[in-house]
Amino acid sequence: MAETEVELTVVRAKKEQAFSSIQSLYDVSRNILSGTNATLYKKRIGTLDVLYKEYLTLCERCSILELTLKPTSKITFTDLSTGPFHEKVEVGCKKKIRF
Repeated sequence: MAETEVELTVVRAKKEQAFSSIQSLYDVSRNILSGTNATLYKKRIGTLDVLYKEYLTLCERCSILELTLKPTSKITFTDLSTGPFHEKVEVGCKKKIRF
């Protein structure tokens, strides 16, 4: 069990980092008219698909580890398909197409 707890801690940290990277890209996209932001956005937008897939994989791995540690845990992925997270990815994808 200790190994599983350690892995869960690492996976959660990676998941937070992936989300932070997506959040950062979204924040830059909010003020795309700034020359600095436009340059930064163009550099990072190519990573959005990879970051999103990584985030989904990490969410799934977190759920598996949580269920391993506590089989009665309730797992849901609704936060990925609705709300602010989905909006961030969708906005990033739409702006990606414009370049």
